[in-house]
Amino acid sequence: MICLIFFPMYAFYQIGKQLVREVEKGNSTWATFWTTTVGVFVAVFTLLGVTSVDDLSTLGS
Repeated sequence: MICLIFFPMYAFYQIGKQLVREVEKGNSTWATFWTTTVGVFVAVFTLLGVTSVDDLSTLGS
């Protein structure tokens, strides 16, 4: 059960850390960083079944 809570946070942290390294090396831009980050979050929320703001507010309450 703990893995279900902490693994997504750890995964997002690792993805973000790698993307920041790529920007710092000059291999990508900050625009690419934010586009990729938003794309990952949208994909994860879609997999969770969150497809609208109403679903997101229901998930939070």
